[in-house]
Amino acid sequence: MASARKRGQRWTGLYRDASGAQKSAGSFKTEEEALARARVAELDANPPETVEVYAATRRGKVTVAGYAPGWLDTQILEDTSRAAYTSAVKRIVKCLGAKARDEITPDDVRKMIKSLENRGLADSTISCALSVARLLLPMAACDGVRFRIKDTREMHVATREQAKAIEQAISERYRLFVWCCRSSSG
Repeated sequence: MASARKRGQRWTGLYRDASGAQKSAGSFKTEEEALARARVAELDANPPETVEVYAATRRGKVTVAGYAPGWLDTQILEDTSRAAYTSAVKRIVKCLGAKARDEITPDDVRKMIKSLENRGLADSTISCALSVARLLLPMAACDGVRFRIKDTREMHVATREQAKAIEQAISERYRLFVWCCRSSSG
C-alpha cells in the first residue's frame, strides 16, 4: 500500500513492487503529491491481472469476442470513426461475444438490436452498431435484418423578430458574426 513519509522539509512517496520490496517514488513538496505519485508507481509496478470475460473459441470455432479485436485492428479508420467502431464493437461483444462467429443467425442479431433498444440507446447508436455488425459478422448473420431510425428531431428556425431580438441581446463582440450569418442566409 502506498504511503508518504516526511524527511526534512520534503515528503517521500513509498510503495511496494511486485516482489514486496519497498521502493521510493521520489521526493515532493507536499504529502498529497508524494502519496499520489506513490500510488501511481505502485500501480505501474503491480498491474492488475486481466480476466477473460468471453472465451476466444467455442467448440473449436472463433467467437465474436475472440474475432472482434483483431478485426478492429485491421480496419483503416480516422480517429473519430475508430472511436465509433470501438464503441459499437463493445456493444456487439456484450450481446453476442460468447457465440461462435460462424453460428450467429439473423435472429441473434435481432435480439441484439432489441437488447440495445431496451437499454434506452439512441436510434442512431443502434443503427451504428448494426452497420458495424454487418462488417464484423458473416453476411448470412445480418440477412434481412432491418432497423429504421424513428426518433427524428424537428428543426426550429427563428423568425425575423426572434433573430432581431437575438442580435440585440448578443454581446458586441459577436454581433458582426451574427449579422454576417443572417445576411448571407437570405
